[in-house]
Amino acid sequence: MKLQTYKLKREWVSILAKKIIGILKSLLIYLTWVIAFSVFAGLILFFYLPSNSNLENVLVITLFLCLPLIIIVLFGLIKGKINFLRIPNRRSLLFRSAILISCLASFFLLGVGQSAMAQVLINENSQDRITNSEKIEFIKDLAQKISSNKASAEYINSLDSLSPNDRLTVYYSTEDKELAEKLVKVIPEIEQRLNKMFDVKEPFPIELILYNDLDQFRQSNDIAENQRLLGLYINKSIHMANTKVSEEIYQTSSLDLNLQDLNYEEEIIHTLEHEYTHYYIRGFLAENNLKEDIPRWFDEGLAVYYGSEGYLTDVEFEFPDLKDSAIPLQDLMGYIEWEKNTESETASDIAYNESFMMVYELIKTKGEKVITDILLNGIPKAQDLSTNEQTQFTESFLEQVGMTMDDFQNQVLTKYSKSK
Repeated sequence: MKLQTYKLKREWVSILAKKIIGILKSLLIYLTWVIAFSVFAGLILFFYLPSNSNLENVLVITLFLCLPLIIIVLFGLIKGKINFLRIPNRRSLLFRSAILISCLASFFLLGVGQSAMAQVLINENSQDRITNSEKIEFIKDLAQKISSNKASAEYINSLDSLSPNDRLTVYYSTEDKELAEKLVKVIPEIEQRLNKMFDVKEPFPIELILYNDLDQFRQSNDIAENQRLLGLYINKSIHMANTKVSEEIYQTSSLDLNLQDLNYEEEIIHTLEHEYTHYYIRGFLAENNLKEDIPRWFDEGLAVYYGSEGYLTDVEFEFPDLKDSAIPLQDLMGYIEWEKNTESETASDIAYNESFMMVYELIKTKGEKVITDILLNGIPKAQDLSTNEQTQFTESFLEQVGMTMDDFQNQVLTKYSKSK
């Protein structure tokens, strides 16, 4: 009796083990097919969709593949088997259908992701088509940003912090405590000036990080050695060089700059005004439910306008003659375009100067309201995925200013040209 019970237990364990092995084997087959298909489909989509941001191709192909699958599944469920596909029973049919459905779902999700990436690149570059090489560069830049964000987070955790209110947090090293306190004191005045134009009711929280090491500043923020940047706004945070690092940045400049009378603390305050303008523009866009990406020349022009005290009515600015060296505004619309056209320090200075010049003349001739009118009519709603951002902005500029961006740029460049 005991021997018979023992044999039954062994048989039961053996059957259970076989079932578990069968399930694991089926799961392995399922995952192998889905993963292999996803990799293969991802590579095809990566090189097929970069030139087109439209989802129609993905939807059409997915539906085209679904139709025969649905027909085959229905036929198999009715007949109980499909001999020409070597599917002996309904169980096998359901298993293979699960694999196919998962592959199709993977294809569709990959297609949506690829299309979204292409849309971002098209908007940033102000182009109708994006090449594969540009998409590969986008992936590289994304990987670099992830690495930079990690380095930045590690550095911030090592700093002291100051929170004058529930919206602002300043991170600084011990030697920069006095500088951090000075910057906190000037922020209310900066906000007061910016609110005259943008009237932001409830700005979102912001972090201000002061760097005391040049390499750390560049590595954390993906800044090239030839870029003379003292600060930058990135995703609800302002990253700035302290006095020592600012001096090092100016001393490594490739341009012939007069550094003897330069007050680095004042430069830092102007940098804060510049970057805080970027932050306040995003607050204005958020409160009006608009996308936060705006043409780069317009964004930088406004930031330089406030950072260089362009709002002072009793000061007449003397702009450099850029008529023969200016970069077309259409080539400074997207963020990638801006980077391509400002790789040298000289080109960067030209881009910032002409952007400031354009914004300054816009406000001087049309009033401050023209800026918010252009934004309100020229930036798509946050949930709008179909509108071309660059086209809408260009049309809004024409409507509010009464001339195209090219015509306005030529008019301003001629005005300040010494050879007119």
